[in-house]
Amino acid sequence: MSTIDQQTANQIANIEKSTGRTLAQWVVLIQRSGLQKHGQIVSMLKEEHGLTHGNANTLALKAREAAAGGPQSDADLVDSHYAGKNAALRPLYEAVLAKVQMFGTDIELAPKKAYVSL
Repeated sequence: MSTIDQQTANQIANIEKSTGRTLAQWVVLIQRSGLQKHGQIVSMLKEEHGLTHGNANTLALKAREAAAGGPQSDADLVDSHYAGKNAALRPLYEAVLAKVQMFGTDIELAPKKAYVSL
């Protein structure tokens, strides 16, 4: 598990402990609200449930992932970076990746929605 994944897991465990609701219960609550936009969900969680911005943001992300059928795979995330007008940049990404992998086996790729973290 990457450091970021572990941090999110810890944050969710802390949310569950402090609120008495599981992640699944929060996801159901958010889905029942009818809200779909990230900012609206965050605002609702902060205003109606007294959550901090960071916790509300994480729950909003998890609820939206659940509504979409789960998080995107790493390959899907990278493919989305180089779709459409950015397709011509994919060979550059592949060349950089090949060079980075020459540094050793301790390099971890962590694709995000808009970039790839090393």
